[in-house]
Amino acid sequence: MTCKYLTNILLAVLLCGVHACQTTNSSCDKKNLTVLEPSKKLDIKQDFIYQILNRKTQRQGGQQVSVFVKYRYDDELLESNTFPDYRKMRAISLHYLQPSADYPASAQWEVLSRAMARELMGKFPIKGISVQWQVFPNEHPKKGSPYEPGFHGSVFTMGNIEPLDLLRSNRK
Repeated sequence: MTCKYLTNILLAVLLCGVHACQTTNSSCDKKNLTVLEPSKKLDIKQDFIYQILNRKTQRQGGQQVSVFVKYRYDDELLESNTFPDYRKMRAISLHYLQPSADYPASAQWEVLSRAMARELMGKFPIKGISVQWQVFPNEHPKKGSPYEPGFHGSVFTMGNIEPLDLLRSNRK
């Protein structure tokens, strides 16, 4: 596909106020654009992702972690073009990195990813969320730290969204 072709499709979608269009042949001139009927609405999704990279935590013997959060906007947000500020969500996520009364230093990664996802889903207009904790290897631990070979962690997903799987993505 050429850039001109994609630009023409985008213009037709925006100008006609429809959800999709297609070409009737390989030509890129505007007279060949055909608007799809309203009954053939596409399933439109928009996601956002943020990361908290390489943070030292007091959890589980002082591990180093990265946290990835991907969420899908509610349909109403797509129509209004008004989206929540991810920095507020990220601030909530940062609280889970260090021990608290609710989640002590020994809390398992699975418990933390589930609690974080539930809190974010409850406070923001999203219809799905996936949280992945990536714990760095600790193959040569100092005294008192656990031996934990290889990257590992927890993925918790709820709602209408595909699970994050960043460890698998890096194995290509």
